[in-house]
Amino acid sequence: NWPMPVLKQAVQPTADQEVAMDELERAFGRASNGLNAVCPDGVPGMPSARLQAIEARLDTTWVAVQTIQVAIAEFQKQLNDEQRARFNAVQLVTTQSRGPSSF
Repeated sequence: NWPMPVLKQAVQPTADQEVAMDELERAFGRASNGLNAVCPDGVPGMPSARLQAIEARLDTTWVAVQTIQVAIAEFQKQLNDEQRARFNAVQLVTTQSRGPSSF
């Protein structure tokens, strides 16, 4: 859950860069939606079901990481050196914390 207004303030994107920033925001949304879809509210009762749930979470986490990496790389290509330095200096505080997994 990246605070996009904080990133926008730090980077101060041009109108052309706004398109790339919007795509970055959509990539975070896709990654988040994918993770939320495979994170069960409860713990499956059967060990084999727990293992399947863990595998699904790992696979989805990997896809989410790749999605975000590509989007960040594409966004950073659009930035000048000063903007890139400000982007890299942003300290993002998580707005929602999940406890340790119960798996």
